[in-house]
Amino acid sequence: MSASNTSSRGPRARATRRLLRWSLALALVLPPLAATACSSDDGGCAGVLVDGECQKRCVDSACSNGARCIADGDLNNACAAPCTSQADCALGKNCVTWGFPDGSQGQVCARLPYSAKGNSGQHVACTSKATCDTMRGFLCVGGQCELPCRSSNDCGANGVCDPSATDETGKKVGRCTADDQPRGPGQFGARCPKGDECDKDAGFACLGAGEGDVDAYCTLRDCSADSDCPADYRCALERTATPPCEASCGLAAGTGADCAAAADIGAGKKFECGPVSLLRHICEKREFCDECQTDADCTAEPDQICAKDQSGNKYCTVPCDPNTDSCPWGTAARCGLWDQERGIPTCAHRFGACHGEGKSCQPCRDDADCPGGLCIGSQFTLEKYCVDFAASCDCTGLAMQQNAICTGGGCPDTPGGLAMTCYGGPAASTSALYGKCVGANIASLLSTPQTGCWPK
Repeated sequence: MSASNTSSRGPRARATRRLLRWSLALALVLPPLAATACSSDDGGCAGVLVDGECQKRCVDSACSNGARCIADGDLNNACAAPCTSQADCALGKNCVTWGFPDGSQGQVCARLPYSAKGNSGQHVACTSKATCDTMRGFLCVGGQCELPCRSSNDCGANGVCDPSATDETGKKVGRCTADDQPRGPGQFGARCPKGDECDKDAGFACLGAGEGDVDAYCTLRDCSADSDCPADYRCALERTATPPCEASCGLAAGTGADCAAAADIGAGKKFECGPVSLLRHICEKREFCDECQTDADCTAEPDQICAKDQSGNKYCTVPCDPNTDSCPWGTAARCGLWDQERGIPTCAHRFGACHGEGKSCQPCRDDADCPGGLCIGSQFTLEKYCVDFAASCDCTGLAMQQNAICTGGGCPDTPGGLAMTCYGGPAASTSALYGKCVGANIASLLSTPQTGCWPK
């Protein structure tokens, strides 16, 4: 529906920034690689320098029984056995969190400088960072050696980011804390850029835009409430490609084995009826405009906080500069001092709230905010807004763009006062959006219309 945006506010730039943030987050848990490769000055070999000896670098293919290679250029260059507690490790080694080069994490038995004192430097009491495994990013936070964090993305298998802790100097800092959610490989906190990294046996699926999406993550479907998900996730309603096994909800029956049984379709069941597909609940990270109670609800993304908007309701948002166009959702949000208690400017939706009644171009978080319609997103502004199926339009007799869409066609104006786009031309007759009003043409990129609901 729109071309990729190459500006500094477009999805490609946003994905690049997220990739950079993730790379920096991994630096908290990945062993430093500097000075680990042996040069010709070390005897002419290329490998890992351990205790002054140049060794061939260990590789995972040499390990067995679930062991992984660890090489830090100091004490370790061997297959490390997995562990769940200190009791699983031999004398002189500690059960510690280790970050591997492929981005995964796990608990393994490793040698650390603190082992002589029986201290791993991870998740132990401290009064200063001198006690902590600083080599792997652990600092003295809240009286414990913990991984600091800007978001739960930094924590991986270590749980969620608690933004209320303080470090040894009294400075407020986030720390990774364990929760009761499943966080093994391919579970909550795991990335899935290839789309196949999630633990399917435990019910986890990859939520993202497809292969190559660096922001894709593993999560669970079929939640019934926010409490079924990690603290910084919510139970959202998503459209699914799964067809009904028998004609249902106005949808044709599927022809493959992967279909939804009639007993699983209905209000309160695994699948619900939607206007163009079956719907299914899924644990989804809270982002801008998602409801919250405290900052801890919003740590799925860096720098997010929980603050009131113009309506007085609390939503996940970000601090902002009123003199700079820096808010999420492009022209749909604006910066202002809405939460007097917090006393700092934050971003809020120009509609006056983060969701409305489901009318055309009113903001939404998912299809639950658009009864009888769809919640769609703009690739250009990244805003989300409703397509109201009760509002119809027709391009007959009007000047059509690409013989598919026209401006107006009987559509109401957007809340921002723009003439909406009607998918009412003959070329759109096979689309699920045929005869519907879908945002407005707010800009043009490479001669391709870019949709949104709010003017600059």
